[in-house]
Amino acid sequence: MQIILGLSGPPRAGKDSICSIISELHGAAAIRRMSAPLKTIALQFIPLAQRGGIEQRKDDPLNLLGTSYRDLQIGAWILGRDLMGEDWLGHHLFDTIRYCHSPLILVPDFGRLSEAMVLVHSGLRILQLKVQRRGSTFEGDSREDFSIPGISNTFYIFNDGTLADLRNSVVREVMPWIEEQSKMRPTAHPTEELPASP
Repeated sequence: MQIILGLSGPPRAGKDSICSIISELHGAAAIRRMSAPLKTIALQFIPLAQRGGIEQRKDDPLNLLGTSYRDLQIGAWILGRDLMGEDWLGHHLFDTIRYCHSPLILVPDFGRLSEAMVLVHSGLRILQLKVQRRGSTFEGDSREDFSIPGISNTFYIFNDGTLADLRNSVVREVMPWIEEQSKMRPTAHPTEELPASP
């Protein structure tokens, strides 16, 4: 059974690091980003000379106003929300993963319940890995703290140590949970109506 595993959590909680570790350990996982359209739009406003290593410098100011790459992505999300609805990134992600046949699709940037519910209502097997780190908050970010419906659909990981500690936690806790979930039938989701596609 194919599983879509969305990682959610505040900025700098370690979602990308955990995604890389899971991908390395699983071997057959594919990575798809909810934020792909935001990154594409934001890059159009950054001069070519400043684009190198922009992912590692996403909070650094790009101009005298202090605008960062992250700020540009948030602005792109707000524009998309205002034009197409709050769940527009969920519809975009669904379009990008429906032809992917990997048994595990990792989405390292689950950001909002409305976006995740597009996938839940599509009939896909959706799991959520909530990443928590001391000192990381959602303050000032466009993402939200949420949980997808279903008792066994959400798992928590705490990233409060070194990268080696984090890897050990993924090996000991997360990978067995993913393996167990791949054997289970999906838990029931609410049967509310799926919002119209933008």
